[in-house]
Amino acid sequence: MTIVPFRHQTLTPPKILSLGFILLIAAGTILLSLPAASTGVRISIIDALFMATSATCVTGLAVLSASAVVILGGAIVFFGLELNNALRPLHPGGKMMASFLQAITPRSGGVTTIEIPLLRESTQFLMVLLMFIGAAPGSTGGGIKITTFAILVSTVYAKIRDKEGIVIFRHRLSKENVYRAITLSLLSLMLVVAATMLLSVTESADFLTVLFEAVSAFGTSGITMGLTPELTTIGKLLVIVLMFAGRTGPLTLAYALKPKNSKELYRYPEGNITIG
Repeated sequence: MTIVPFRHQTLTPPKILSLGFILLIAAGTILLSLPAASTGVRISIIDALFMATSATCVTGLAVLSASAVVILGGAIVFFGLELNNALRPLHPGGKMMASFLQAITPRSGGVTTIEIPLLRESTQFLMVLLMFIGAAPGSTGGGIKITTFAILVSTVYAKIRDKEGIVIFRHRLSKENVYRAITLSLLSLMLVVAATMLLSVTESADFLTVLFEAVSAFGTSGITMGLTPELTTIGKLLVIVLMFAGRTGPLTLAYALKPKNSKELYRYPEGNITIG
């Protein structure tokens, strides 16, 4: 058996980031499990892990032009959907302010002035989409990030217009940027879909409530339709995984787990596949 010297076991930035969050969550779990951390009933290890993960995966926002478009668009759609429903008791100024707040909250805001279960299903699904998009890179929010969403939209637009390059704000994007955005989006979508399917089995709630809970955890938005206190042990573990993945990023986790020498030493001939 060959012993690999320790100096060859290098820690890449994705591994350092992931391990840092794991250690921080573990420390928080241990502290919350101590008798001095609570009065009366002692917190279970699962609840302590859930609370530590939720606290570590903090939320935040950053200001970008694309972010302003998403906020404004979300506010307009929310206003139109809830004008004669949840917004009815408010005065005109209050309706506008509530619409803007609810457009920001799903993108890792964590504050809401309207009870989510009282909203129309279409509005709840709108919030699911906003939570999945998430905040901006450089912030502490989750989701696929607003820049990733902007790249996806620009890629579709460029393909429809039959343009070779993808241009955003007078800058041509590299293929690596586009590939990373598509990979991140697909990994995130697969993770959310898988978690939603499992939560649908473990939790006694309707599908939209389960989907809302899963995407809220992935987007670290901090809002819920009331399912969080009723989660089973398996449900809590699934939400913990979603919060961790949403905070560190699925692509970061994938890079942290990939083999050290994964570059291809050869190239296959190019081929075309019929699409659509």
